[in-house]
Amino acid sequence: MLFLLSAATLWSQDHTYGEEKTTMDRWEDELGMMGQVVLNGRTDSIKRIQNEYMRAGFREMLKQKESYRHPFDRLRTISKLMAPDEKFRIYTWTLPLENGEHEFYGFIQIPEEDEFRVVELNDGYRTMENPQFSLGSADNWYGALYYEIRKESYKGDDYYTLLGWNGKDRFSNQKLVEILHFDIADRPRFGKAIIHVDANPRTRFILEYAEDAGMSLRWDKGNKMYVFDHLVPRDGAQPGMYAFYVPDFSYDGLKFEKGTFQLKENIEAKNQRN
Repeated sequence: MLFLLSAATLWSQDHTYGEEKTTMDRWEDELGMMGQVVLNGRTDSIKRIQNEYMRAGFREMLKQKESYRHPFDRLRTISKLMAPDEKFRIYTWTLPLENGEHEFYGFIQIPEEDEFRVVELNDGYRTMENPQFSLGSADNWYGALYYEIRKESYKGDDYYTLLGWNGKDRFSNQKLVEILHFDIADRPRFGKAIIHVDANPRTRFILEYAEDAGMSLRWDKGNKMYVFDHLVPRDGAQPGMYAFYVPDFSYDGLKFEKGTFQLKENIEAKNQRN
């Protein structure tokens, strides 16, 4: 109870108890404690209460200039990725539910001339129809915990490629390639129909596999492409039953060529790690 009270009142106390309460280290310690409860709390309700405090904390903390380059090494439950050109920083985390599903939360922090713009991401992956062919925005985001970011450019257009994980439910997980770009009004947009793995260009690339399987999706420096395990149904499983899909020890890849990602099959992975 004392911890909940402390978390609930932290943000209003920010300027009450002196300068030592406003350092990035203090923010990091408080958010780190909340993040542990969000990930490991006993019930969904406890996790959600702490998650609301954490979201409120992030909204305030990310407005502070010092936060943009602070490493936040002690925020172990939260992904922190800086864009290669430092145009923005993106933070994502997951709230695992008792039924095996996951909720995802995140912020994009964008430096501007006089202040930082903070864009909150609202998870909509459960209701997004045909997600591999859908476009998203900050208000309709295919939630994921991102673990890698790269930038691709072609004819003046910049695309930020995000690799992420989505723990879909208790039967299967997903890895995905997400394309983040900014529209003419400098608003973040998710998805772009430039991923060619079959006849119909996809806006994002999703790989779903069995809960008890391990699969890799990484940037491969040797091949200069994103390399991933080729997935197949287990013996006896029907195609499309992704809870039974596992790697077959071969690899495919996505290579950026002239503004699009092209599928490359049966490649030799040079630096893969599961």
